[in-house]
Amino acid sequence: MSAKNRVALSAVLGLAILLGLAVLYSNPPESAGYYPPCLLHHYTGLNCPGCGSTRCVHALLHLRIGEALQKNALAVVALPFLITSSTRQWWRWMKGLPKAAPVPQRPWLAVSIAIGVILFGVLRNLPWEPFTLLAPH
Repeated sequence: MSAKNRVALSAVLGLAILLGLAVLYSNPPESAGYYPPCLLHHYTGLNCPGCGSTRCVHALLHLRIGEALQKNALAVVALPFLITSSTRQWWRWMKGLPKAAPVPQRPWLAVSIAIGVILFGVLRNLPWEPFTLLAPH
């Protein structure tokens, strides 16, 4: 793919992201009916590790960090890493460089992240304090 095509595709993708964030900023997930529900929560009543992420990002866009942490603390912690990794991959792609490994070549790190996400998913479904604070509210 030529550099010109990469710039054009990046501009379209950037505009799509900005449009999505603008819609999320101006339409709270609690009152808008067009955001997709979590199927796991819908069918089982359990909160997956991602439950509350849309509401979390809405709160972050309004600079309400405490509310975002109440919706999904894992998303608040993971978002800077996801943005950094995505930006790094995009930059390499723009320069025509090969993809970088999404997780550094350390198996223990990938396993630790997976265990952390699973543990967060389990703990936020326990019905006792302080674990109930991890469930989205």
